[in-house]
Amino acid sequence: MITADLFRAVFVGLIPVLIGYSINLVYFLTFLSTTANLFFSPAKMAVIPAIFTKEKILTATSLAETSENITEILGYALAGVLIMFIPIQKIFYLDSLTFLLSAALIFTMSFNFEAEDQAKKNLDMENESHIFQDIIEGLAYIRKTKVLAHNLLTYCLVLLIFSGFNPLIFVYALDTLKTSTVGLGILEASAAVGITVGSIAI
Repeated sequence: MITADLFRAVFVGLIPVLIGYSINLVYFLTFLSTTANLFFSPAKMAVIPAIFTKEKILTATSLAETSENITEILGYALAGVLIMFIPIQKIFYLDSLTFLLSAALIFTMSFNFEAEDQAKKNLDMENESHIFQDIIEGLAYIRKTKVLAHNLLTYCLVLLIFSGFNPLIFVYALDTLKTSTVGLGILEASAAVGITVGSIAI
């Protein structure tokens, strides 16, 4: 997690420096930053059992997801306002500093991986790997359970649609709605609000 934050701090901090040379470099840095985030998110969920007791894991996981949605809502809205008063180059530097702050805060935390280490030792003692067997059993269970199968199919379709929809939001907001950066931030925040309200309603 710390490594991912440090990499993201570097990648985001380089964007205002290299944007004058080539837009392709900005795309590449954005790709690298997103890739680092792909390592951070699973690691964040993996350390929850090392922080909380078994009885509190579900609550902690729910709070982690809720707080992420809230910060996403506030982040989009706040970004639109900040751009009005602060040069966009400094916004990138500010974003980079938030990753450094995150890495520093994570460094001060203590984790208890004794249970996980013991479980790993027990797993290493087994001669046969059950990974593929577990995958087959999981897929069979999903196929038999209509609710899970429908949810999985719906989730895949939503991801497929939104992967092409998200980039169009910027074009729609700036060209069609003729909105400012504040309006764009509010539009993005409203999407996060919808996701949060929908998850709570379900």
